[in-house]
Amino acid sequence: MFSWSLTSKTEVSQIIKDFEARVKRHTGASICKIKIDNERAIINLPFQRDSEFQIWATEVGIDIELPPPHTKEPTGGAERPGGINQQRMRCMFGLLPQELWPEVYRAAVWIHNILPSRRNDWMSPKEKMDRWFHQHFRWYRPPNVDFDATKDLRPDWSGVYAYGCKAYPLNSRYKARKDINQFKLGPRAHVGYLVGYHASNIYRIWVPKINQVILAQYSHRNAGLSIQALRE
Repeated sequence: MFSWSLTSKTEVSQIIKDFEARVKRHTGASICKIKIDNERAIINLPFQRDSEFQIWATEVGIDIELPPPHTKEPTGGAERPGGINQQRMRCMFGLLPQELWPEVYRAAVWIHNILPSRRNDWMSPKEKMDRWFHQHFRWYRPPNVDFDATKDLRPDWSGVYAYGCKAYPLNSRYKARKDINQFKLGPRAHVGYLVGYHASNIYRIWVPKINQVILAQYSHRNAGLSIQALRE
């Protein structure tokens, strides 16, 4: 599952184009079909001329599969995971500010992708996809893909911590050795909270004092202390 935070529905078309290019670049595979609801931001009515997105899909050879009007069942497989992640998002929020909802939803999607499920034979979505490409690349190896037959495809949970736990990322000015004298006796780290994952060892930390989400590597975390406990 992938997620994007949009400021306007007009961005949908470009995001799909970027995603199609990313899939082709990273995997060497081509998207042949896109199943989508009748989103008016990118899909015009049958009696109207094709939208710019529909023209692009035709030019690159992608079939757009649309459901009947006001019918959600054909796209239920795509809609349901989004609803499940919204439920997880509400549970994860705690007392975090509402304006951090993009961070919370992105973290919910990240956890969803490494979470095993019965539907996938107790494999995570990421492992399921990686295994498919692993099998695919045994016969077809595009030049831009580094194929490793010995790689362990199971997700790594070693860097996952309790969501909203306290974190202490170093001040960027201290790391850059700027104004070093003021850090001799003053605090050298921010007090923040884990709100997302950027990579296996890089975390997204919300710092209330500066009201910013910053990236931090190998932060010292107090995983037993959640933001709910701190506010009580």
